[in-house]
Amino acid sequence: MNVPHDDRKRFKIASLTKAFTAMLVFCLHDKGLLNIYDSVKKYLPLLEKYKSVTLYHCLTCSSGIPDFASKSDYWDKNMRIPQDISNVIEEIYQDELNFTPGTAYEYSSTGYLIITKIIESVTKLSYDEALKKYILIPLELKDAGCMNNVDVVPNLVDSYGFWVEDIQAAKTDMSFPTGAAGMYSTTNDLSKWGRAIIDKRLIPEALYQIYETAYKASYACGWDVTTIEQKEVIQHQGDLDGFATSIKICREEEIVVVFLSNQEIIPVTNITKRAVAHLLGHPFLITPLKKVSISKEILLKLTNSYHYYDSTHSIHKELEVALEGEQLFLYCFKRYDIQYKFRLNSFLDEDENVVLKAEKIDERIIFLPNENPTYITFNEEKISLEQS
Repeated sequence: MNVPHDDRKRFKIASLTKAFTAMLVFCLHDKGLLNIYDSVKKYLPLLEKYKSVTLYHCLTCSSGIPDFASKSDYWDKNMRIPQDISNVIEEIYQDELNFTPGTAYEYSSTGYLIITKIIESVTKLSYDEALKKYILIPLELKDAGCMNNVDVVPNLVDSYGFWVEDIQAAKTDMSFPTGAAGMYSTTNDLSKWGRAIIDKRLIPEALYQIYETAYKASYACGWDVTTIEQKEVIQHQGDLDGFATSIKICREEEIVVVFLSNQEIIPVTNITKRAVAHLLGHPFLITPLKKVSISKEILLKLTNSYHYYDSTHSIHKELEVALEGEQLFLYCFKRYDIQYKFRLNSFLDEDENVVLKAEKIDERIIFLPNENPTYITFNEEKISLEQS
């Protein structure tokens, strides 16, 4: 805490790693060391059951291979246990494919672990060594690399969760994420990486077209493809061990936006979206609020348990406004069903409606006369709350 930041500070970049891994595969494809359309069984013969799964399916998350990180006990029990990639793959291999390869999209880090093993098999190098040889050294990315469970990474920042104040985040054992989520980097090196993508420095243009084109849904090879202000953008976000990361690249306008946070609740994806929109000419507007003191009698009327439907993740969620002493608090659940507690401060908006605004994150509950309260998330989604 309270350590000054500089551009040499390194962050775990989590699933931003996948775009590097995919590029590494395309580099090896270009050099004839593998073929992205080959079956994974060709390189890992023990994966007989996956003979219809290609490297391309793994890269585009269209393999049907279950995601190890979606296992119900992974985050509670297994994330801190040292594991070998082969053991993780073997455990998932006991399950059936979720769908016929190539017919659907389902995010799967397991596919990227299989890709990691293939990279090591064809190059006779560790993933970290191959990453350096084919990407990091050619692009002069001197502050990026892949973590393991032994070596100390100089200038790696600590990371935090949140419960009223910053708290220590639970840490994952880094012995196996490697090509799925194991890299660290700085904002400078990720900016260089984005510029190298725009300049097409590593592989022929025809391969870039495959690399950046969505196959199923909106997912390409280690990138999600979207539009912001009618411009195509490739992007990815990551979250791991209290780190929240996001990168967006707009090739047409030569824009690269990177945001790395060591506090897991920071909505980095929405911040980068707003930054890109701003650079594309969409103004960034802030609704003015006037801080006010509200009587305890009124505060008590605002306290309640509420529920709402999260359409983004297709689940019902609960939140609670509670008065403890003279302070209002918000209890709410975010990703992975992790509960957080925030102080709530009271304001009036320009229409004189009571607004409860959370500290640390720009989320609000607006109390309108004779209506259900409205919950406004950071991305300005307006959700009607109902009392539980």
